[in-house]
Amino acid sequence: MNLIIVITILWIMIISSVVMLTKFNNRFILGITSTSIVTILVFFNRKISVYLLIFTLLVASASFITFSLQFGVKVFRIVDVISLLLFTFLLYSERKIMIELYDTYFVKSKEHNQFDKKAEIKHFENLFSNLSQIELERKYHDDLTDEAKTAINNIMLKNNQKSIIQHD
Repeated sequence: MNLIIVITILWIMIISSVVMLTKFNNRFILGITSTSIVTILVFFNRKISVYLLIFTLLVASASFITFSLQFGVKVFRIVDVISLLLFTFLLYSERKIMIELYDTYFVKSKEHNQFDKKAEIKHFENLFSNLSQIELERKYHDDLTDEAKTAINNIMLKNNQKSIIQHD
């Protein structure tokens, strides 16, 4: 519902400028085009339309796209306040979709994290493989990551020595 409200506000701004003015610049034509695409996408793929509209409003906040040639509030001649407010409103109201996007593309999966841990343990095993048992024990009690401590433990077990974990 909030997506429809934002799109409606944009269309009101666009139509009022088209009715009152006869000359349009490239930024305004880009605003009309992007709003048209978003409006069509709402019927086919709501998530993509939300992503595109949020991106469009972010770009419009920096005055690279405009939705109205007739009225607008700008701060420092750069930041379009109306676009920024619509961007903030839409980002907040569609936060579930944005969190899902963030989780999909920016948060590593559990399998990927397990792979990273195994690779890190292997790295520390290679790094510590030439240390003596005393050096390994001393190193173990330093401030190390869990992966480094696991690597030291693995080395000691491979050398048929007692595991250091038993001492903790």
